[in-house]
Amino acid sequence: VCSYDEMALKDLPVVVNQILKVTGQEQIYYIGHSQGTTIAFIAFSALPELANKIKMFIGLAPVATVSFASSPMAKLSVMPDFFIWDLFGRRDFLPQSHMIEWFAEHICAEQPLSKLCGNIFFILCGFDEKNLNVSRTPVYTEHCPAGTSVMNMVHWAQAVHGGKLMAFDFGARGNMKHYNQVRLCNT
Repeated sequence: VCSYDEMALKDLPVVVNQILKVTGQEQIYYIGHSQGTTIAFIAFSALPELANKIKMFIGLAPVATVSFASSPMAKLSVMPDFFIWDLFGRRDFLPQSHMIEWFAEHICAEQPLSKLCGNIFFILCGFDEKNLNVSRTPVYTEHCPAGTSVMNMVHWAQAVHGGKLMAFDFGARGNMKHYNQVRLCNT
């Protein structure tokens, strides 16, 4: 269970170093999509030695801010963190499952229902019908949501609510424990 700043500062360096070790290369190309770009922005700015191992960073649908997010999911960011924890627990959030795969294959593949299935993405990402290729909805639905942790969703809610990307806010006591300070700095 982790959030995007932990993915950036802990997971990404391990992955990059393993790739370099296995391939024998000194640098790699990094292609990130959405949250993968956020992780890269954080990691490459906070860890210059990691940034030096990247030959080129390509960002697809880059996310450097969520202060203008307007999707129904973003509006949930006004809920207090404890409410999200109580509602969803401390576990996976929308993990991939056979049920989602079946739903994509048997429901979303049917033409009249493709638009309805497309609304799942509008709830998560905001409504913009011209950006949805309805004929591909079954493929999108089968792979998204791909799952994350409730902690990561809380972290995104903190970013939307606070208007900027910051380290995960554990509260005053938790921040002292994790960061040795009460208030957070920008990530």
